[in-house]
Amino acid sequence: MKFESKKTENCFAGSLTYEYLIPVSGKAFAALLPPEWKIRRNEKLRRPVFVAESGGVVIKGALGGSVLRVSYPEGSFEQTKSEFEAFLGGLPG
Repeated sequence: MKFESKKTENCFAGSLTYEYLIPVSGKAFAALLPPEWKIRRNEKLRRPVFVAESGGVVIKGALGGSVLRVSYPEGSFEQTKSEFEAFLGGLPG
């Protein structure tokens, strides 16, 4: 999957956040996540959202949108970011 990324501000200490623009909806992306990801959805909001967590990485996005906000833990930032981007690049789309 092709994607664009940029660093973004994060109000939480100890983590780093990037935004990813992807060519599919958040709902389609969440369906592609492996079973080890814990996914929570809130479809009662005006713009339904999801949060997915695994290995200290937290993904947030609107189910109908194409922007993901991904927070990485500070202690393993380089490794987890590299692994996530390799995973994202290997997805169909």
